[in-house]
Formats: sequence, structure tokens, C-alpha cells
Amino acid sequence: MASESERFNEAGMECKIGCHINNRGSMGNRDDDAGSVSAEYRKFIEGDNGLVKTFWGYGVLAMLLASLLGMFVPFYFMWLFIFAVLAYQIQLLVAVRKAARKYQGSKLWGYLAIIFVVLGILGNFKNLHS
Repeated sequence: MASESERFNEAGMECKIGCHINNRGSMGNRDDDAGSVSAEYRKFIEGDNGLVKTFWGYGVLAMLLASLLGMFVPFYFMWLFIFAVLAYQIQLLVAVRKAARKYQGSKLWGYLAIIFVVLGILGNFKNLHS
């Protein structure tokens, strides 16, 4: 039988052995926080990587690579590729918005980053109609 400290976390919420309640109140597996893909994704989507890395790395660099990859996608699969990029860009918008809120520098950089991501999304919607 689990001891009292294994059954309850600091907030007094019951938890099975091998899991924990993270600071956002949701349950997660302890293995998730050890550098796994889901931990990295959570860090990305919560804006915890910082505005610079989120916008320039996950935004600009990733979109540059997607553009290069898009040159090799056959025409009849292009709409599927654009949908995949749009799905990524919407997640990027969430991440950039959260990173911009946490950014300690000028708020202007956060607003500009959000505007550029929105313009990228609008450009891909335009590509769907072409």
C-alpha cells in the first residue's frame, strides 16, 4: 500500500504512484519531464523557450525549412502539406503569444512577432485558394 506521501502531492490531490501533479494542475508521468518529446512540446507550447528561440527558431527557421521541403512536394499533395504547415503555424501562434507575454524586453518585439506569425498564417490560407 502506498504511503501517505506517495498518494498525495503538495496540493493535497490524490495521485497514483509514478505520476505527479504539475504546476498547471494536470497530471503527468514523471518520465515526461526527463527530456521526452512531450516535455519539449509542453515547453514550446507554453512559451517557456523564450520569445527569441520560439520566434526565430521554431518560427522563422522552421518555416524556411518547410518552404524548402515544399519545393519537393508533388502538386497533388500540396494542399495536404499546406494544411500540415497551417496546423503547425497555429500552434506556433499560441507559443509565440505566450512567449511574448513572458518576454522581459520591449513589448514591441512580442507584438511584431505575433503579427508576423499571423501574416504567415494568412499567406498560407491564400495559398490554399490558389
